[in-house]
Amino acid sequence: MSAAAGPEAPPPPPNPTTASSKPLRGWRKYAHQFRGAPGSHLTAFAILHELTAIIPLPLVYYALAATDMRVPFPEDLLAEGNRRMARLMQLVGIQAEVRDDSQVMLHMATSYAVVKMLMPVRVALSFMLTPWLAAPLHRIASAVPRFWRRPAAAPSAGKAP
Repeated sequence: MSAAAGPEAPPPPPNPTTASSKPLRGWRKYAHQFRGAPGSHLTAFAILHELTAIIPLPLVYYALAATDMRVPFPEDLLAEGNRRMARLMQLVGIQAEVRDDSQVMLHMATSYAVVKMLMPVRVALSFMLTPWLAAPLHRIASAVPRFWRRPAAAPSAGKAP
């Protein structure tokens, strides 16, 4: 436009469908929720992370034991490890006999290794479930201070000298 044509028209009003009025989607929605209640989200993630570490341990162990799967491991090292475990158990006061070819400790170690190997899956699962657990944790944490409030003291009628 030329200067002779007059002043330019003002910009149009903001469109109501701009980013500021659109509901947040994807990871931005969860980032917004995290900013509102970071403590409950961090607590939820920590709880879920530990649960995804503890729950699979017995599941993997029992899967190995039930299928009678033999983990490839040198027999002489297995026998030596079992002898050491038997001696350690006696020192602690547990009276149990451990055979040299027992796979119990090997299954426990294998279960631990499998759970550690699944760390990326566990972290992803924990991230995915964090908003789901953070909401009830936030409600609980918001309600807790009401239980510790003391009733207001009654105003005294007169002051002591």
